[in-house]
Amino acid sequence: MILRANHAVSKAILTSIRPWRGLIPVLNTPFHPEGTVDCPSLVNLCEYAAAARVPAVMLLGVASEAAQLSTAERDLITTTVAVASRSRFDIIADISDCSVDDFAQRVNRLTQLGVSAVNWRPNSELNADQIVSNLRLIASTSDVKIMLQDFDLYGAGLSDATIIRAITDCPSLTAVKIEVSNSIEKINRLRTLASRTVTFCSGWPIENFLVALTTGADVSMSTSLSPLLSHLVELLQTNKSALAHETFSTLQLLFSAMTENLSSSIRLNKELRLAEGVFETSTCRLRTASDYHVSQLSHEMVRAAVELQRSVSGWTPQR
Repeated sequence: MILRANHAVSKAILTSIRPWRGLIPVLNTPFHPEGTVDCPSLVNLCEYAAAARVPAVMLLGVASEAAQLSTAERDLITTTVAVASRSRFDIIADISDCSVDDFAQRVNRLTQLGVSAVNWRPNSELNADQIVSNLRLIASTSDVKIMLQDFDLYGAGLSDATIIRAITDCPSLTAVKIEVSNSIEKINRLRTLASRTVTFCSGWPIENFLVALTTGADVSMSTSLSPLLSHLVELLQTNKSALAHETFSTLQLLFSAMTENLSSSIRLNKELRLAEGVFETSTCRLRTASDYHVSQLSHEMVRAAVELQRSVSGWTPQR
């Protein structure tokens, strides 16, 4: 059954539901076949996340096709998720597309809509002084928690010194998401150098999901198979690491196909949402994702992954 919600939020939700540990999914944006935002499927996605008992979700990121969304659609998505969450998980909203001049207005608007944290991904042209200044500007607008995203799929990303300075000088910075080619090593270096406790998150590539959690990261962020991955996190926490890794290994081919490029990642994740009964369609707005050819092998891997998820977590299609 597709669930519906009254799209209204009376006040911001700024308190954390639980510590950020394990899995935090990045939400896809569902679309109707004609391209409009599919709010009932988005509500279903929130139920899906809640069933996986995740501590938080992130929206309006790259995997959400945020660059293809209007301001009104961003507000609609944020409000829909805030209402549907029913305070069962924190909401992190990405503001990386926002100009410095618009930080205050955007952050205030997001907190009014029910967001408890924002994620900011600085571009490579900013120096440490500018990054710290911008983080302080974000922090000055509200009590919102801040995640700093270090994003560079093929390089080292921000320098260790820059990230450590941000941690030291910006108390509202509570999480750092490391997405670089040597993310696990970098997380462990930063943890040693940091003067206070922050949550270290890993993201791309998804093939590192379990390795990251067992070798340094507090959180691994993925768009895929939340009930299944949460189950694997529980296995890790109950000293069943070998079984967790053995189960995860059956997904390697699918995750490898997802991480070929952004288009394959978005499209295959939406094929999963469709197969799980969470989305009504796998429609994409990003043109290259929409045009991405899903092979018969990929379709078979999607079906196998959904069946594996059902068998270990009990999640079944909801339609």
